[in-house]
Amino acid sequence: MKWRFNLFFKAAIVVLFGCSSNLALGKEKCVLTVAEVGLSHPDLNGITTAGIYEGETCNGSPAGQGVFSNNSGLIFRGFFEDALLTGNAEVIDENTDTKYLGDFINGKPHGRVEIVYGGYKSYQYYRDGKKIGKPFRSQSIDGYEGEVNDIGMPHGNGRIKYLSSNISYVGEWYEGFPHGKGIMSWESGKAIYEGEFKKGVQNGEGYFLIKGLYEYRGSWAEGKKEGLGTIVWFDDSYSYTGPFYKGFPHGEGVCKSENDNKNKKCEFRMGKEQY
Repeated sequence: MKWRFNLFFKAAIVVLFGCSSNLALGKEKCVLTVAEVGLSHPDLNGITTAGIYEGETCNGSPAGQGVFSNNSGLIFRGFFEDALLTGNAEVIDENTDTKYLGDFINGKPHGRVEIVYGGYKSYQYYRDGKKIGKPFRSQSIDGYEGEVNDIGMPHGNGRIKYLSSNISYVGEWYEGFPHGKGIMSWESGKAIYEGEFKKGVQNGEGYFLIKGLYEYRGSWAEGKKEGLGTIVWFDDSYSYTGPFYKGFPHGEGVCKSENDNKNKKCEFRMGKEQY
């Protein structure tokens, strides 16, 4: 059946007559329930426009499988409970030709939502209708093995291999990002980092090696060498110990060459030694 009505998200509390769980939809025997009428669109704070609902009802209220189309060009398709979208559902924004597929709880997206726009797919995590983290491509988490949180994000200890970039990581995670202590390798071990991470990048103390080029041991900040550390260049067996800035040796330190095997004072400016 079709039913024209107004939906209010976080706006109005109304009394509904909800069917008891052991009765088929449309039966007269109901229990009195209080519910907040509304549906949440993944990219909007609330829906307040009128529309048309077509589907199963209980005493005039959406209950069961149905489709709601509002006057703003949004289509909600899935299972309704107490007039709220619940479980796996689809939301279509006709204005932007965007499709959202994922789980809803009490009318709000909750968990991993697939977003299809312009022929491309991306994903976004939600918790109780609020975005958690940034949109990402499927490859960002496909193949992950380990612990997850309440919305399915990698969280705790786990491992993954990013097939698109030939990068692997094993260690600690926090809400979808390498975070804490872990090991990341590039191109089957040609480069490797072992140490601390923060929101997906090197941050804290760590060791980095590029085979045949150099190794670095020291401090990191936002994915770059920053603070005190030691770098050894393999081609001429030359080393520098001192401060680093934005990934480069920068400042006064101590250098050592394999030729004389003696420590000497030296100075670098953004990676260039000053003579």
